[in-house]
Amino acid sequence: MKQRRVIVGIVLLACLLLAGCATVPMTYAEWKKAQDERARFAQAGIPYKSPTQLRDEAAGMRHAAQEVTFTGSHK
Repeated sequence: MKQRRVIVGIVLLACLLLAGCATVPMTYAEWKKAQDERARFAQAGIPYKSPTQLRDEAAGMRHAAQEVTFTGSHK
């Protein structure tokens, strides 16, 4: 019984490792395009922000939008 658990664990670990190694986040062409865009933004003075940074900023903006209420009328 213990051997069976060990074998199942090894097989699952191998599957996870193979699945992780088989996934490629982007092709060379996609990477090159992203690098070119980053360089153009840098030349324009726009700082690079990672997708994680952008998601965090968006979450902060959503939170702020939920907290802000407008009262009265402006004519």
